Amino acid sequence: AKEMMAKPVPVKIENMGDLINSEYDDKGPSITADGKMLIFNSRRPGKSTALDMDGDKKYFEDIYVSHWDSINKSWTAAELIPGAVNTEGHDACTSISPDGKQIFIYKNDIDGESRGGDIYFSRLGSSGKWGAPQSMGKPINTTYWEGGACISPDGKTLYFVSERPGGIGHSDIYMVNRKSRTEWDVPVNLGDVVNTPEDEGGIFLAPDGKTLFFSSKGHNSMGGYDIFKTVFEKGKWSTPLNLGYPINTIYNDVSFTISIDAQTGYFSSDRKGGLGERDIYKVDLSNYPVLERDMKPKVVNNGPVMAI
Repeated sequence: AKEMMAKPVPVKIENMGDLINSEYDDKGPSITADGKMLIFNSRRPGKSTALDMDGDKKYFEDIYVSHWDSINKSWTAAELIPGAVNTEGHDACTSISPDGKQIFIYKNDIDGESRGGDIYFSRLGSSGKWGAPQSMGKPINTTYWEGGACISPDGKTLYFVSERPGGIGHSDIYMVNRKSRTEWDVPVNLGDVVNTPEDEGGIFLAPDGKTLFFSSKGHNSMGGYDIFKTVFEKGKWSTPLNLGYPINTIYNDVSFTISIDAQTGYFSSDRKGGLGERDIYKVDLSNYPVLERDMKPKVVNNGPVMAI
């Protein structure tokens, strides 16, 4: 942490403010390729006003949406995502497809079929409402906990997080190739270059189809969860690189996602100075090329500009 804080990366970070964030836990941002729709998860009182008495006694998680107002140059006030997505249990969007028409969802029903945690998907209907979530089924879901999922730009490979036996740590990242429209091959663990004995999660595959951002308590973490990137080239994953300070801190920094031009990133953090438990932050990446192999900062005449 001392090493990274002594060499901050040239980014500007800002809290997304009270139109998005609340005094509750706000996390897991996903943005459409056109940059006009932001979907995230919150544990504010929403679809369900009950508390998770079997868990942490906080409100159940729901999925929210905000739209970019191009006239006022700001995000609209967040509201529950329209359609049949949110339930009385835990519902969380873990990614949105590049075309903005499909979202992957983590569900944990109170008494339903996804008890324990499974991955679902929902499609955007012509009415502008999201359809009832459908389970990804076997072999992606198991009787163990399955969390976040994201899909490659060509729709042929799914990446997801699972606590199934046989992994390297508690929760590991897996990939699985599509066999047909409804069938998937056998999931493969990404291996010990990416996965550690600690927890991995918060995955996002960049628009280039080969750069995977993820969060981990392992590797060279500054403390808690940090955001890392690994690149799939010549049949193998590269050694994960820490995105550096002040994107990462000694607090928990997770669920990093970037715009299609790689100029803007979004992530969630429980760092000090937020509005609630975790908040969603926006990061200006215009001088920090995160998709380049070494992420070498661009030279800025006036020096790096930073704000936390």
